[in-house]
Amino acid sequence: MKIDVLVTGQFPSNGNWRHLSDALYRISHHFGSSTKHDVITRYHTWNRASMRQILVPTNDVLSHAKQYTIYSEMPHTYNPYKPAPKFVDTPGWDIQLKKHAGKNTNIEKWPQPGHVTRALQQVSTCKLIKSIPESRKPDLFIRIRWDVLLSYNFDFEKYIQKAYNEDIVVGFHTRHDGGTDWSVTRKTMETGHYKIEEAVDSNPEWHQKVYDSVIMFKPEAINTNIVDHWFNTKMLLPAEWGWWQCLCYSTKRPHMNIDGVAAVIRHMEGEAHVG
Repeated sequence: MKIDVLVTGQFPSNGNWRHLSDALYRISHHFGSSTKHDVITRYHTWNRASMRQILVPTNDVLSHAKQYTIYSEMPHTYNPYKPAPKFVDTPGWDIQLKKHAGKNTNIEKWPQPGHVTRALQQVSTCKLIKSIPESRKPDLFIRIRWDVLLSYNFDFEKYIQKAYNEDIVVGFHTRHDGGTDWSVTRKTMETGHYKIEEAVDSNPEWHQKVYDSVIMFKPEAINTNIVDHWFNTKMLLPAEWGWWQCLCYSTKRPHMNIDGVAAVIRHMEGEAHVG
């Protein structure tokens, strides 16, 4: 199977090269050294000084990323946490709107606040997809955040096959409670323990959102022109909601969310961002 691993979005500006090296090494461990599949790892991020400074080639994984990263100018975006358009109808989205209600001011300032740029994850991924030659059309995409650690104690092969054979969108993320015991999140991720979210509308952790630390999907599941249209008309939703909108809502594809085995670094460090 031809697989393109897409590392997209942005690494936290106050992160460090050791965190980034660990994240990229784990990606290489799971997918880059695969003997089962023909894998190419690609990278896209925004043209920010902090990102260029952190991609210093002190080892092979950083050297590879530095050599093959595609940079684009970061577009100025809008606040994606808003009640309209009504793509989603779950109480979980209403909770998000209330959570971000106090962050809706000064969004015209530069640099853009993080809750606003969450709508740029999909835009970054689409820019990378558009750069792939027609001669290398993969059978499957695996999209991964720059700032995610993958558990060494997990074999992703079962879900690679499931995403491909059943044409289903598969998302991974280790949930965290936002409390002070950050070691619990790390232990959950590192041990490889996971659970599949119950696929019922009453479960906000499954309904109308796709876990976005790692996402597996076939190329036919995403239409980059539609994503661009939604962004340009300020209709693209943020983060997990936006991924559901792009991969499931627009193409009527099913999805499944897996809690565990992939976690955002800052959720295991006890900080708002790593560093």
